[in-house]
Amino acid sequence: MKRYLTRRVIMPDGSERGLSTVTVADDGTVTVAPFTRETAATSYTDATIRLTPSGQIEFLPPAKP
Repeated sequence: MKRYLTRRVIMPDGSERGLSTVTVADDGTVTVAPFTRETAATSYTDATIRLTPSGQIEFLPPAKP
């Protein structure tokens, strides 16, 4: 299992979520939940994570200010 903390997630329908954890289970299942607490097993990424309609995740470069 891999967990990522990111400031922006783009869902398959195009909607966006703010500070969230994205979890990729060993079987490939992806879940997105609001960030509630920090754990050692969670990696932070500056990238935006986009979920594709097929259930994959893509890392997009961070937005420029």
